[in-house]
Amino acid sequence: MTAAPDLSRLRRAIFGECRRRGLDEDARHAVQVRVTGKESLKEMNEAEMRRVLAALAGRQTGRPVRAGGRAKVASRPSVLPAGPHTSKLRALWISAYWLGVVTDNRDTALAAWMCRQTGMDAARWATPAQTSACIEALKDWMARDGGVDWSPYARSGKRPAPNPGARILEALWRKLADVGKVKIADHGALHSWVVGFRRAQEPYSALNASTLNQLIRELGGWLRQGGV
Repeated sequence: MTAAPDLSRLRRAIFGECRRRGLDEDARHAVQVRVTGKESLKEMNEAEMRRVLAALAGRQTGRPVRAGGRAKVASRPSVLPAGPHTSKLRALWISAYWLGVVTDNRDTALAAWMCRQTGMDAARWATPAQTSACIEALKDWMARDGGVDWSPYARSGKRPAPNPGARILEALWRKLADVGKVKIADHGALHSWVVGFRRAQEPYSALNASTLNQLIRELGGWLRQGGV
């Protein structure tokens, strides 16, 4: 005779895994629906509970790290997904804030927007493909409401080169002209400002992302001082 499955033991293991991961009830429900199509553990059989437990264990963000013979407790998981596209999405979100497209530049606001975009209950469970789709949706929003032209820059004898940070810088400069904080809106005036600010002659369209982010923060802070 086959022994009845120990569903109580599996439920305890799932709850324990959630505590270790720092997941609340809503996040657990999101995983359960994603894995089994069922929100409640009471509706699941043994195989379904084991799939939930495996999914939770596979989402571990880090193990306790030993230092000086003592184990450090893992930090609470980020509200954003861990993946190759998240840093780009976060950078775009912060630039959208400087442009006045969004009003809150925190990760929690970005996560809430991602949930609305994907229909998920917790943004941290977004797949790389979903995160990439959010990047494209945010770029469309920034083009529509922030005036960002994402087209690549033409180069003599070479293939056009994209530089999103430089295009965001141009959009900020145009907005500053619209509110009267700069007198001339064209690219030449922006180049002159960048040269004066950095004491360097290279075109802003050739600058790296780190330098452009510094310039974006500078112009963005200037723009938001005007109540944008």
